[in-house]
Amino acid sequence: MADSPSFKVTPKLEARFWAKVRTAGPDECWEWTAHRAQSGYGRIGIDGIVRNACHAALAIAGMKRPPGLHALHSCDNRGCVNPAHLRWGTAKENGHDKSSRGRVHKWIGEDHPNGKLSEKQVREIFQNSGTLTRIGEQYGVTFSTVWSIKHRRIWRHLEL
Repeated sequence: MADSPSFKVTPKLEARFWAKVRTAGPDECWEWTAHRAQSGYGRIGIDGIVRNACHAALAIAGMKRPPGLHALHSCDNRGCVNPAHLRWGTAKENGHDKSSRGRVHKWIGEDHPNGKLSEKQVREIFQNSGTLTRIGEQYGVTFSTVWSIKHRRIWRHLEL
């Protein structure tokens, strides 16, 4: 479920929240010890809605969520709920943070999870003088994939 922009911080919520946190020094990560989403972010039920624990951490610290903003981690630890490591920011800022810290993987060539061809096969396709349709059938790819290889739209990183 998506997080709603805000919720009321109550003493009961604070007690439930802190019971699920392993705190450490003020500059260290404070680990969420309860349920985590598959993504690694902590999750907590508030007012019948499952929310991000880092959003709750910021709210408990007095920083209500402005509509449309995300909780950004300065520590890159998705399980961290230390308010000193968190701030509200835009999706663009979040993407820039991830990129500047080298956490964005650019899938190319054989590393791409949807890749069907090896570098050797791409070199063979590039040098093959047959029709694009026939080459595609031979390698189990589409006409457009063969065209894109031959016109250097894809697999540009290879020396052909």
